[in-house]
Amino acid sequence: MPDEEPEQQQSSQAAEVPEQVVPEAAQAPPPSARASTGVVTSNKADKTITVRIERRVKHPVYGKFMRRSTRIAAHDEGNECQEGDVVTIVESRPVSKTKSWRLLGIVERARDRGADSAPTPRAPAPG
Repeated sequence: MPDEEPEQQQSSQAAEVPEQVVPEAAQAPPPSARASTGVVTSNKADKTITVRIERRVKHPVYGKFMRRSTRIAAHDEGNECQEGDVVTIVESRPVSKTKSWRLLGIVERARDRGADSAPTPRAPAPG
């Protein structure tokens, strides 16, 4: 009988610890999921970004390498991406008719366009 009591105490302590539930967005992608890196071309829709993924393909006859791109709609839960950001997206279950990818992370933020796109003042033309 004395041997049974410590075992019962250990099992009851283990049963008291609740299982932690991790939301889907925080879970790591499964090893079989495809991941791609591309540039955000649009973030106008709510919780949706359009990502352009470029690849280089060798021409079958001439052998020249050509750039080909694919546009993919991805789910951005927090609306955190801006146009020009380099992002990593991963395949997921379908979220809508056109979205079956979700944002995994932002690799590089786009440059601040406000300072770069401001026109420089010109000197008046002589005349």
